[in-house]
Order: sequence, then structure tokens, then C-alpha cells
Amino acid sequence: MDETINVKKQLKISLPIAFENFINILMTLIDTLVIATLGTSELGAIGAMGVVLNIMDMSIQSMNISNIALLSKAKGEND
Repeated sequence: MDETINVKKQLKISLPIAFENFINILMTLIDTLVIATLGTSELGAIGAMGVVLNIMDMSIQSMNISNIALLSKAKGEND
């Protein structure tokens, strides 16, 4: 079974992911602008929580990538 990955297949998978990331960034920007109208201490709290959320996201993405690598290795060993 020849399963080559070409650019079309990669784009078919990656474009929805890129679109989702763009929407998340846009939502964060809008949330920040709305919170900025409340005051500077509230905006500072958003900035501090942004760091915590980025660390959590990085951890989850790292686990996701390692799981993909392990699954790919396990599937490749059967070939």
C-alpha cells in the first residue's frame, strides 16, 4: 500500500488547523480589547493569564506531538 504524502494532502489537513489558530488569535485580540476598556489592572491580569495559558498549550502540544511520533513508530514497525 503506497501512501505518499503530497502537498495537496498536507494542505487539506493543515489549512483547517491554520484557520482555527487564526480564529483563536482573533478571539484573543477581541477579548483583550474589550477587557482593556475596564482598566489597566484588568488588562495586566489578562497578560499574566496569557502566560499561564501559553505554558499549558505548549505542554498539551508537546504531548500531542510525542503521541503522534509514538503512534507513527508503532505503525511503521508493522510494515
